[in-house]
Amino acid sequence: MSYKKIYILSVLIGLIVGMIVIVVVKYSSTPGNTSATLPGWVEVAPPTRLFTASFPVSPERTETELPIPGSDYSLIQEFHTAIDGKGNIYHIATFVYPQPFNPEQADDLLDAALQGMATAAPGSTILESTKAKFNDLPAKMFMIQDKDGHYHQGELFLKGRVLYQAFITYDGGDLAEADLQHFLDSITPTADTEPAL
Repeated sequence: MSYKKIYILSVLIGLIVGMIVIVVVKYSSTPGNTSATLPGWVEVAPPTRLFTASFPVSPERTETELPIPGSDYSLIQEFHTAIDGKGNIYHIATFVYPQPFNPEQADDLLDAALQGMATAAPGSTILESTKAKFNDLPAKMFMIQDKDGHYHQGELFLKGRVLYQAFITYDGGDLAEADLQHFLDSITPTADTEPAL
C-alpha cells in the first residue's frame, strides 16, 4: 500500500473518529471536570487483544470494518467509550491497517490522523500538538476544542500496523491531570503484527 493511500486513510479515520465523538458528546450527559481520586476503575482487555487499559467504568465496544478505497483491503476499527459519573468521556480507538507502518513516516501519519480528528468536527481547533513517545512508540499528544466548547485531550500512537487514539472529552479547559495521566498510563498496547481479529 502506498504512503499516499495510508495518509488519505489516516485522514478518513480521523474523520470517522471525530464523527463518533460528536455523536457521543451530543447525546450523552454534559461533561464536567474529573476529580483527582481514582477508586474503582475497571481493567479492560478487549477480545482483539490490541491493548489493556483502565477505565472509570466499563466501556461500550464497537467494531467496524472499513473498506480501503481502490484496494482489496479493509481497515478494522475498534472503539471503546466510557462515560464516568461526572460526564467525562474516555475513548480508546484502534485502527488495524493491512500492513505495518513505516517508522520513518510516523510523524506524518500521526499529523494526518490528528488533522482528520479536527476536520471531522467543523469549527474545531487544535490547541496543542506535541511530538512524544508512548512506551517508546511514536506518539502525538494533543488537545482539540470543538465548536461547542468541549475539549478532547490525549495521545495518538502507532505500534506495528495499529493506530491508537486514547483521549478524554470534557467541558471547560481544566481536566484533572491525575485522571488523564492515570488513563494514559494504564494503557498497554499489545498489538504486534497479527492482532486477534
